[in-house]
Amino acid sequence: MSNKTILDFFKKSTSANSNNGSTDINVFQQDPECSTSTSMPTNEQSINNLPHHDDPVTNLPNNRLEFKKRVNRGPFQPKLQIFPRTTFGNKNRSFHQQYYKEFPWLEYSPTSDSAYCFPCRMFKSNSLNIGQSDEAFTTRGFKTWSTSTTSFKKHQKTKSHFYSTESLSNFHKKSIDVVLDEAKELVLSKRESDRLNNRSIMQRHNENLKSDNRGMFLELAWLLKKYDSTLKKHLDEGSKNATYIGNLIQNDLILSIHSVLKRKLYFVCMMRLTAVDSQSIFDSLTSIVEKQLGLSWLDVVAVCFDGAATMAGCSNGVQSKCKEINSKIFYVHCHAHCLNLVLVDSIGRKNRIVFDFFGTIQFLYSFIEGSCIRHATLEKVVKEINLTLKTLKSISTTRWACRFEAVAAVKNNYLAIISAIQNICDTTKIPDVRSKSRAEDLDLLNSLNMIKSLKLSISQLRSDDNLFKKNYNETVECCTETGVIIPQVKKRKISSKIDQSSENQYFACTKKEEMKVTSFNVVLDDLLNGLNDRFSQETLKLILAVTNLLKLEPSQEDLLYLNNVFGIDSEQIEVEIMLLKNIPNIPSGTTSKTLHQWIDFLNSNNRTCIFLYFYKVIVLFTTIPVTTCSCERAFSKLTIVKTKLRSTMTQERLDALMFLFIEQRMTKNINYDEVIEEFKMMIPTKRRLEL
Repeated sequence: MSNKTILDFFKKSTSANSNNGSTDINVFQQDPECSTSTSMPTNEQSINNLPHHDDPVTNLPNNRLEFKKRVNRGPFQPKLQIFPRTTFGNKNRSFHQQYYKEFPWLEYSPTSDSAYCFPCRMFKSNSLNIGQSDEAFTTRGFKTWSTSTTSFKKHQKTKSHFYSTESLSNFHKKSIDVVLDEAKELVLSKRESDRLNNRSIMQRHNENLKSDNRGMFLELAWLLKKYDSTLKKHLDEGSKNATYIGNLIQNDLILSIHSVLKRKLYFVCMMRLTAVDSQSIFDSLTSIVEKQLGLSWLDVVAVCFDGAATMAGCSNGVQSKCKEINSKIFYVHCHAHCLNLVLVDSIGRKNRIVFDFFGTIQFLYSFIEGSCIRHATLEKVVKEINLTLKTLKSISTTRWACRFEAVAAVKNNYLAIISAIQNICDTTKIPDVRSKSRAEDLDLLNSLNMIKSLKLSISQLRSDDNLFKKNYNETVECCTETGVIIPQVKKRKISSKIDQSSENQYFACTKKEEMKVTSFNVVLDDLLNGLNDRFSQETLKLILAVTNLLKLEPSQEDLLYLNNVFGIDSEQIEVEIMLLKNIPNIPSGTTSKTLHQWIDFLNSNNRTCIFLYFYKVIVLFTTIPVTTCSCERAFSKLTIVKTKLRSTMTQERLDALMFLFIEQRMTKNINYDEVIEEFKMMIPTKRRLEL
């Protein structure tokens, strides 16, 4: 089976757009040469375990109007970027998109990787076709690609195909029962009108941003009926056992919207863990990959975790268990976590000055904001000295922007804070307070460039003496204005036991020199060492290889590495690069924007078939995640979705609501007809309203 890729961890790079009965499905595959199986699920099947409702493997509708709609939509002709390949003899063969033009009656099922005849499948029960229909084109599906063109030509000359094509042509005319009975036409017209009205009612089940009380479905429905004549007529005059406002219908609607969006987006689900050891976590991920997505670990290109030993351990972590099954999986240590760890390490306990400084900032926040009375005192002092109060911030260990804001708040409010603390100390009657008041939302190419830029900037700070002088002078000036005494440099006695020669020992002569050597330079050195250590990952070599590929100047070492990682043919990609160099107006540059420009360029005019391996490298490279921050933000959404009033919801409903909340932009712009179609197909024989 041709392997598929996923984005972020489970991100499937697929898209489906319907146009006049023809569906374009872009499937990015990890290994188009692999052909151990002849079937490949579409984006819908792999995520929802259901084929597209027009896929030839689905049963034809029994309802007369539904059947007519299906016939009018025409053959199901998905246009995949790469069709699955099957080995015949010593060659790999597959279905080709060009067949649609040569044989317009042809349709293709990505679910079973087989071809069908649309008119023969639609009208195989025609009395003239009894005993003559070819099951390969109506029921089983045709998949012998080595003889495809010959077989297609042969089929379209058969009597059954002729009769079916004639039936299809006659079908678009008035049926015989309508011709004989004009009243029948009125009945059918009324039935179709009712069906369209029912679909219109279903579209009223929409909780948009303009709702005054979102989430309270029933109240909203009854509110809307005051202003919506269609909904009012349905609720007041319609069948009471088919109002479609019950809790079960709500769940079905939520799941229908969820199913439609899951075909296009990345969030999969949230799963409760009963244990947090590496094996339990890996088993949970495996159940999602295999059971919910219909994939295997061989389909995964990359995983991205934080640096916790359970997740990132190279011997027994989750990433190592992933690589035991698929050695080609890339592990990316979340770049956001890496950067944060570099910063945390640089202000550790070994640098007491910086460590105590941030401790004091946090203490001030806890002391002032820990009491509404003390906060009111600070506000009073700020008004008296005519300053603008900047809210104090807590120190965060995970968000360094908060540290900057916390320091900036203390700096701006410094005079007011000192006065407020003195006021609190003089007026409080609590001994503990008195004693305390006296106490002292990327990609790999961009990420690599940003890390390089950060290293260069820190190196320049390390060698720029003027910057330190400026910061030190500002600090001295601030201390002078606020009456803070700058301590003198302590002269230390030289120990003769350690070193008898005093020239070998260095002691700072001034406070300025001491602060530069013991604090400023130490922090910058720790930052540089941390960046060099934590960002020397296996992905960096891949980034360099892809960068050279974008320049169309890869070395042999780069090509061998890409061959090992993505399974490309080095000789073939060299030929492709030679051709690309002679094509005018090709994308240029090595940024993330260039990657997407290349994808758009190769997708136009069917160039992906010509530059298959070049396209494959770029597409797979874009699937490799950089950070887990976007995934972790889902947990902040969880506390909003799963409230005390929703404490008994099922896991399925929670996943659906979380998905809709996280992907709000796509939810707002969802196609209602697609949702109704999904809702109808969930229980096709039990819906009381004809949709």
